[in-house]
Amino acid sequence: MSWRNDLKSQPKKGRYFPIRFGDAVRLLKEHGLEQYDGSRLAIRMENIEAECENGNLLIDIMPEEDVAIYSLPEKIAKGISERAATVAFRELVKVQRRIDNFDSSKYSYYCAYLKGMSEIIVTRKDISKQKGKYRSESKFSNAFKTKKIRRNETVLSTINI
Repeated sequence: MSWRNDLKSQPKKGRYFPIRFGDAVRLLKEHGLEQYDGSRLAIRMENIEAECENGNLLIDIMPEEDVAIYSLPEKIAKGISERAATVAFRELVKVQRRIDNFDSSKYSYYCAYLKGMSEIIVTRKDISKQKGKYRSESKFSNAFKTKKIRRNETVLSTINI
């Protein structure tokens, strides 16, 4: 059974992807990143328009699931963004570890941001979910819904390119 579910999007007007789909496949194979079943990670190429507090979202990796590559505005030079994406990918591979905890209430993923034209910020996003208690007077349809979601983003490193 294959978990792979690639998403090849076209960039929106005024935006572009820092690396091509084929380059992303090559980088995945080069670094040996795999899904649970041994196939390569799924690749998602997504358009995002909002800039985060850490800069433009460049790449994120969900360990053993997928890697997302985000579009950038055309005001950023293509040579800079391609180099930044390659450096960020290599750094994300170093920091992410194989996770053997299959607890669906807690998970982490790793992000790389391009801040300005010469700085990459690598972060870890921790997400934890808490389910509410099911009581006999509650509706059963609400028994397994998440009640609280906590998000915490930690800066792991800053790299000058």
